[in-house]
Parts: sequence; structure tokens; C-alpha cells
Amino acid sequence: MIGFLTYKFRVELPGQIANVLPEIFAFIGLVFVFKSFSERRSPFLAWILIVMNHFWIALAIVFNDKVSVSEIIYYLAGVVIAGIIGYIALIQLSKLEKRILINQYLGHVYEHPKFAFFFLVATLGITGFPITSTFIGEDLIFSHIDSQQLFWPFLRHRVL
Repeated sequence: MIGFLTYKFRVELPGQIANVLPEIFAFIGLVFVFKSFSERRSPFLAWILIVMNHFWIALAIVFNDKVSVSEIIYYLAGVVIAGIIGYIALIQLSKLEKRILINQYLGHVYEHPKFAFFFLVATLGITGFPITSTFIGEDLIFSHIDSQQLFWPFLRHRVL
């Protein structure tokens, strides 16, 4: 909510703060990814953190004046759909298995191939594989990164 409010009232923000907010938002997305990779107890939390990373990146890039809301929506549509599919697959798997801790994860592909397939498709969708709108959305978003923002593509690729 704070990120959305800062975007909504970005005109009233001082120039020094408005110029540094995209880097802060991108850094928050990177922290979400680091936390998801270090999460060992809840696969749900790890999945949500990976999905939320895309929202922070979109928020960071939307501060560029040239970005249209339709491009951000197109990008995030694939993320939301893949996020929901992955979360539902995790819920169904947790109903079938007693514990699905990441720390003791040995895979459930042989026992539950249907859920593994849907989770694979969701994972590909989150990473921007060409079967989702996230793939085209990432190209649209990267086209709005200015030449003085060389740190952003590096940060974005590290986030994925």
C-alpha cells in the first residue's frame, strides 16, 4: 500500500526522494527473493515472496513517466495467473501430504504428477517463459529503463 500511495502522490514528493524510490523498490524486490531462497519452513511463503517481487519491480519501473498502466497490467497479468496456479497446486499438495517443508523436500513428482505439472507451468510463468504474458511484459518493461539506470537490469536479472 505504501508503494502504491507513493506512486499515486509522486508529484507531491520532493525530487530527491522521488528519484531514489525506484531503486529502493527494486531493492525491496531483491530482498523478497533472497528471503524466499532462504525460507525453509513454508513453501507458501517462499512462493508469495517470489510473486510479490514482480510487483515491487513493476512499482519501481512505473516511476518512469513513459510507462503506461496497460503495459504494467499486461506484465502482471501473467504473474498473477501463474501465482494463483502455483498457490493452488501447493494447497492441493499440502492436502495430500502431511508435511511439505522445503527443508526436507525430496520431490513429489512421482506421487503427484498432475500437481507437479501445474506447479512447473506456474514456475515457468513466474520466470517469464514465452507461454505467458509475463514474457512480453518483461520486454515492455525493460524498454522503459533509461540509459542512466544501468543498475536496474542487473538487479532485475538477479531477482529472477
